[in-house]
Amino acid sequence: MDFLLSAWLFLFSQTIHIQKDTVTVYDTVRTAVQREFKGEADLALSIFQCESGLRPASVGDHGSSIGIAQIYLPAHAGKIPALDKKAWLKDFQNNIKLAKKIRDKSGWSAWTCYKTGAYLAYLK
Repeated sequence: MDFLLSAWLFLFSQTIHIQKDTVTVYDTVRTAVQREFKGEADLALSIFQCESGLRPASVGDHGSSIGIAQIYLPAHAGKIPALDKKAWLKDFQNNIKLAKKIRDKSGWSAWTCYKTGAYLAYLK
């Protein structure tokens, strides 16, 4: 019985730890988007939530769209100052800063969730 109680307590403590880390990463991502996009932060968050679920390691389009903002690597590889471009894009701070540059140059139409209106389901 002591073994089962110890195992349950161990698993329960790991679950709490994982949930705490997840919230921390999510909050950090939200803060970074708010800092970068300022007055358009809610719109950016809704688009990125739709695109990636705000997951830094998210990969879509058969490996071509990477990170929080699902930046399309074939179109933007020249803007990435690293040899391992996918790893660079999975760093959420890099991803968000490049997303801001793309948005400033091309508007929101670079994102499928914006063009289709799917982001509206995430807009607060």
